[in-house]
Amino acid sequence: MSKLTSLEKVELINQLIKHKRDMDVFREKFGDLFGVLPGFEGNGDCHYQVFDNLFNDFIKMVAKEIGESKDGINWFVWENDCGKEGLEADVNGEMKPIKTASDYIDFVEGCCE
Repeated sequence: MSKLTSLEKVELINQLIKHKRDMDVFREKFGDLFGVLPGFEGNGDCHYQVFDNLFNDFIKMVAKEIGESKDGINWFVWENDCGKEGLEADVNGEMKPIKTASDYIDFVEGCCE
């Protein structure tokens, strides 16, 4: 169980959303400037993989802080595109679209705490 308030959890998720949007812009600009490049030490990963790894570590930290699984946050961030897709989830027995950080925290607190 998390020691954070709902508002603090929402603030963390909003930070996650901001970083995800910044990474989306970075990836687009990187691709425009350099195209596809071979990765570090010939492993095939693109150079921006280092940022993806850092972001995934941040996701793990946020998941732990809010009392959620990494898979749950990955669903919100990647599949639901931080709420842009408006995918639905069961919130206290009712299917509701998850469009904002607040919606997501309502979902997490409704099903997991």
